[in-house]
Amino acid sequence: MHFSKKLFKFAFGKSVIKELNISRMNITFMLSRFLNGGIDTVLLRYLHIIGGTGHKLTLVIGTEYKGLQRFESMIPPTVDVKYLLRDNMLTSIPKKKLSQKISTFQKAVDAVLFAPIRIALQKTRLKKILMQSDVAVDFDCTFYSKLNNANCIKIAFFHFSINHYHRGNTRKLNRLCGKMKVYDKIVMICNKMAEELAQRAPFLSDKVHVIYNPISMSELTQKASEYNVPDEDFIVSIARLEEHQKDFTTLIKAYAHAKQSCSLPKLYIIGEGRDKEYLETLSKEHGLEENVVFLGFIPNPIPWVAKSKVFVLSSKYEGLPTVLIEALALNRIIVSSDCPTGPAEILNNGKCGILVPMGDAKAMSDAIIKALHDNNLRSEIESNIAQHKQTFSTEHCLNKFMELLGENRQTESY
Repeated sequence: MHFSKKLFKFAFGKSVIKELNISRMNITFMLSRFLNGGIDTVLLRYLHIIGGTGHKLTLVIGTEYKGLQRFESMIPPTVDVKYLLRDNMLTSIPKKKLSQKISTFQKAVDAVLFAPIRIALQKTRLKKILMQSDVAVDFDCTFYSKLNNANCIKIAFFHFSINHYHRGNTRKLNRLCGKMKVYDKIVMICNKMAEELAQRAPFLSDKVHVIYNPISMSELTQKASEYNVPDEDFIVSIARLEEHQKDFTTLIKAYAHAKQSCSLPKLYIIGEGRDKEYLETLSKEHGLEENVVFLGFIPNPIPWVAKSKVFVLSSKYEGLPTVLIEALALNRIIVSSDCPTGPAEILNNGKCGILVPMGDAKAMSDAIIKALHDNNLRSEIESNIAQHKQTFSTEHCLNKFMELLGENRQTESY
């Protein structure tokens, strides 16, 4: 990378004191926990594609949760993985919370006794790691309170609608925006999210950049052929089974409503979470035991996406849902709630899929029927997808990320 130190300082501001070895940087990615969600999937993609650029990569994971880290084996072997906290008594209550509801007493015990110790240990250990780093990438924007004295470039990725983060609590959001001043660059993963942040926190506007979540077509093609799925028409939806965000309730009610007026293929739901029992009960209440199939967690759900007749997302809010981009890249016909943020941009404002109002089971029911049976609409959507999906290519997104570091490069295909 040929880039003067003086220009590099100008690009990232006076807070960057440390002089960089620009030819080969030490880039540290940070994530509070590494499980099996969309953010984890996107991070893996960045680790793979940046790993091919010659920079040294470290992945710092805030807390280890043994048995729940389904994607751990997918981390490239060239990445140096470090945990700030190992799975032990200090992490037992947060770990339990990931799979079930915990009592108010347990929350109080954790907040008073364990949380302060966790924070202190993580801060001390992270400080030592970042002493060797040129760039710190806070990939889920949770390390801001631990980065004040970090003498490196600080970049944050924010994956959610700021207006819906903390369930819209104004006091918490204002405090979060104030703490985000610590970052030199803030990456929002769609334009709508960037607009929301600029409106809420104008003092951060000059730090904000938009980079879509990258998708590798070669990787998707390979994953799509890893195993066979039923040779039949079917509808599929993939997400954590957590109703405060994903709203499978609306999808199940929409499916039940559509089934009253026409024959439908089976609905396969892929994912796990603490609301699984509730959703299975809801399905039974609508007489859908044979029609709605809960497949649980599947490490690679892409063959299901690739062969689906219709892909559905029913969320109340998102950031930029990776699985929706993957469905788009695989030329699937998509029905999605028009939730903030992401679906409208991914589907090019309805030109590349059908958008329906959030929580509207009737509208989703009508859209599913249309997606299944309106051949003219399906042909029009498929035609529109061809060019639009290039916006999410790994080449395009990697170039955007490397520009944040002052590197202009022509990438190869990944």
